[in-house]
Amino acid sequence: MTEMTKHSSLDRSAKDLIDHAPHSSKIYTRHGDQGSSFQIDGTFISKSNSHFDALGTLDTAQSWIGVIRASLSSSCHELDEDLCFVQQKLYQLQSDVAVQGCHFITDDDVYILEKSIDHWMSLIPPINAFILPGGGVTGAQLHYARTLVRTAERACVAYNLTDHSLSPADLAFVNRLSDYLFAMARYANYCDGISEQYAEKPQVTIKENQ
Repeated sequence: MTEMTKHSSLDRSAKDLIDHAPHSSKIYTRHGDQGSSFQIDGTFISKSNSHFDALGTLDTAQSWIGVIRASLSSSCHELDEDLCFVQQKLYQLQSDVAVQGCHFITDDDVYILEKSIDHWMSLIPPINAFILPGGGVTGAQLHYARTLVRTAERACVAYNLTDHSLSPADLAFVNRLSDYLFAMARYANYCDGISEQYAEKPQVTIKENQ
């Protein structure tokens, strides 16, 4: 079971933006029909901006984890609470990306991921080679989630190169999350009684100079 952290922070300007963000029950606004969209601070930027790329890739990972939760194997139901924690934290990370001065993700969150990784890896056989992503449905879906998080991490890093608003904890969390999902995928396959398949090493032929 994963614990929740309590040491998130907001500076006053970020809190004001969140407290006074417009709320509407209407799904569509037509504002983005020409390829631009409003940010929470009211600025209007292109959807091709690295800001939206970071938010979008995090949303993709977030949504896929919802698919995993809806289709956990009977042997892996214990992972639902951990995956719920991840979804909650991904929403908080999106807030950190969306609003400058917003720091919901903390070092404690990173530690929680590391603690879970160490726990799962201690329960399953060690590996000494690359494994093929796959296994049972739950394990395979978790491996895919890992790749989506890697994509989101690259997008967050690219955004941070120009904006510099993400905290070290934000970047550490999204980096560690892919390791967390890898460990969870291995543990899920172990719980389902499915053996992992090692990647075959390529055969290398050395040709002597004629």
